[in-house]
Parts: sequence; C-alpha cells; structure tokens
Amino acid sequence: MAQENLSQIYEDKLKPQLGQLEKKRLRLVRMIYFLSGSILIGVISAFLHFEKELSGGIFTLIPTLFAIVASIVFAIKTYNGHEKYRKDFKQSIVKNLLKELNPDWQYFPDTHISEKNFDRSGLFSKSNSHFKGDDLIYGLIDKTKFCCSELHVQDERGTGDKRKTITIFKGIFFFAEFNKHINSKTYVATDNFESLFGSIAKTFQKLSFKGSLVNLENQEFEKHFVVHSTDQQEARYILTPSIMESMLNLRHKYGRNIQFSFIRSRVFCSLGFNQNLFEPKVFSTVLNFGDIQFMVNLFNISKTIISELNLNTRIWTKD
Repeated sequence: MAQENLSQIYEDKLKPQLGQLEKKRLRLVRMIYFLSGSILIGVISAFLHFEKELSGGIFTLIPTLFAIVASIVFAIKTYNGHEKYRKDFKQSIVKNLLKELNPDWQYFPDTHISEKNFDRSGLFSKSNSHFKGDDLIYGLIDKTKFCCSELHVQDERGTGDKRKTITIFKGIFFFAEFNKHINSKTYVATDNFESLFGSIAKTFQKLSFKGSLVNLENQEFEKHFVVHSTDQQEARYILTPSIMESMLNLRHKYGRNIQFSFIRSRVFCSLGFNQNLFEPKVFSTVLNFGDIQFMVNLFNISKTIISELNLNTRIWTKD
C-alpha cells in the first residue's frame, strides 16, 4: 500500500478511534499506579507491624489491612480495564485496519491456529505443555487459501528443582495450499551452525529425525538454510532455483529465524518474533503512525510468502 493511502486511512478512519483508546490507556496507567502504591503501602505497613519492636500495634495493623483490600480492588479493576482496553484495540483498530487493506480476509482476535495444524508442520517437537496464541487471520490471495496467527508454544523440561519452562516457538505461524503434489516431507530451517562451525556443521546437520540432509547447488542458500527430506529427488523438485532465491529474499527481508516445511498439499512457515504482536501499548501513546505501519507489515507477511514462493502459479498441478 502506498504511504499516502495509509496516511489517509490513519487520519480519517483510525486516529479518531485511537484518540478514544488513548483516554482509556491513561486511565489504565493511573489504575496501575494506584495498584503499585497500595501494594507498596501494604508491604511497608506489614513490615512495621511484624517488626519485633512494633509488633501488635493497631496503628500499623489498620493500614496493612486497608492496603490489602485496596490492592485487591485495584488489581481487579486493573485486570478488567486492561482486558477491555485490549479488546477495544483489537476490534476498533486491528480489525478495521485489516478490513481497509483486505476486506475479504477474516480476523478472529482471540483465536489461533490449532495445535493439530502446528504439529502437522513437523517443524517443532510435539511435547508442548503450553500452547496459546491469538490474532487468527485466514483468507484467499488470488488462488491460494492461507491461514496465519500469532503463537507462543512452551514446554516443561527437567524434573524437580531443575524443572524449567522453555520457549519452543514464539512468533507468526503460517500455512497455505502448495501448488505441487507432495508425497514426501521436506523441511527447510534457518542454518545457525554453518556460520559458527563452517564445513564441520555438515556433521551436525546430518543428525536429524526429519530425513536425510539435502545438499543443493545454490551456495548462498546453503549458507543460510539447511534442508532435510524423506525424498531427495522430490526435495529438489520442490526447491527450484526461484524458490530458493525467494526464501533468501524472505530471510533477508525479515532478518529473523524462518522455517518452512512442505507436507502433503501444504507449505508451512514459522517466523520468530520476541515481542507480542497486534497488542496495544500501555506505557506509551497509541497515537503513533509507526505502530500502524508495523501492523501493516505484519499483515503483508502472508502476501509476501505467497508471492515470493509463487504459490498462485498452477503450472504443475491442481488447477
């Protein structure tokens, strides 16, 4: 979308609603400060009350009880206020912006891609203790159906005192119809070993449960990605020179860990992000055009993947 068009949408359609949201944000911030203050008073009062020299003093017990009650009230109000603020932002800004950009796409702010479809990709381990996400988008780009959402997948590792929660994946997860018939399973992952260990990395790369290592002729592609497949010949059939160049373009464009898998009639893609996406800011203003631009870039990830991988071409199969 042209910068002038987005600026016009921002000024005419979004800024008035953002102004209302800014008032709600400021009220929420005040509530957070009140909550923090009541907790601080409660901690100080409790410390003074239970200090041996002042133990049992009624003048320290009353402020402690008052601070506890106030903290509970402010905590409930803060939680409800934040949920309402978040919901209003999703409905009035995210949903309306997407409607302006792609009126036929469907958006569900509190839904995400299913764990079943996540597992079908084969990109990550299946032992997921915590699976959550939001901002499900699905639609049609030319001839290609797609679906994407934000996901945060974690797992519990270790036992006893050494048990800890680790993040398996956090970011945008995407899948779409692929334009070739696939009988095997092919996986393309960002190669973090090649830059660290050079030629020795091949030894580590061969150790995979995702099939045998596929060596390709594109040296630049080999520097950034590692490929495993259950069928070497079909992997080369899928990863044409143009597809490899497109994957490199996506890697350079987003500068993040990106993975692909080609299974049955679908291509899956994961793009890692550290921050929560499509969420309203709390401690800084929402009246920020740059945030809207960032959101548009997130919406366009699906278009970019489909365009770069040339998924709308039906030369080989299907149509």
